[in-house]
Amino acid sequence: MRLRAALILDDLSLARWQADALSEALPHLDVRLVVSCNNTHTKKRIPKNLFYYGLGFLALRNSLTKRERYKVTNERVVEFESLYEGVWQKIPVEVSDAIDAEGISVVIKFGMNLLKVDKRLEQYDILSFHHGDPSKFRGRPAGFYEVLSGEPKVGVIVQRLTNQLDSGDVLAFTEAEVVSYSYKNTSLNFYSASRFLLREALVNVKESRSLEVSTGGRNYTLPSNMMVLHFLFLLVSNFMKEKGEVFYEKK
Repeated sequence: MRLRAALILDDLSLARWQADALSEALPHLDVRLVVSCNNTHTKKRIPKNLFYYGLGFLALRNSLTKRERYKVTNERVVEFESLYEGVWQKIPVEVSDAIDAEGISVVIKFGMNLLKVDKRLEQYDILSFHHGDPSKFRGRPAGFYEVLSGEPKVGVIVQRLTNQLDSGDVLAFTEAEVVSYSYKNTSLNFYSASRFLLREALVNVKESRSLEVSTGGRNYTLPSNMMVLHFLFLLVSNFMKEKGEVFYEKK
């Protein structure tokens, strides 16, 4: 049985890794509706987080995060501007009505930032990716604190969205290798690991099953400039250590 689905996108586009995940999951999906938000934005604290924005530009922009236009076939498309309630985005009533009218059972969130799950949306399984093991690392940025803490792996989950950050039922879980001297390679690893997770999550939705994964980890926020400097020093130190060990082994 294929699930009648709606997609939430930003500007009718998605990242390459999201397109790959969707492609792998299509045998379990009947995408009837695409709702595309045209006003998603993130309030940036430039002075406090300037160095992180620079780091993210260099490390998190890669072949898997490159955005592409969603290829519409027979799906109904509804473009809208979200409402804002503080940092939370809300879907307007007319968009909820469109989801209702299509008989949707599962909503896949590839766009918007923090989505408020109001009473109109509670009836749906809203699936969202999170790059981080929620038993240790909730919030953002993906992979940063795992590298900083010397973790060997980054968790990747598909969760059932709630109004509590990264605390919904976990429907699929995997791990990706941390490259201790490269944030860019670490990010490539966890985006690559995301490819098959949506498919697994949809199977678990159909079987009314979730995984026993704790969601009580610390809620992280964007790092300060001083923390990013420490992070960069750590990367260089780990790189020198890695190359030194390789040289010693060859010798």
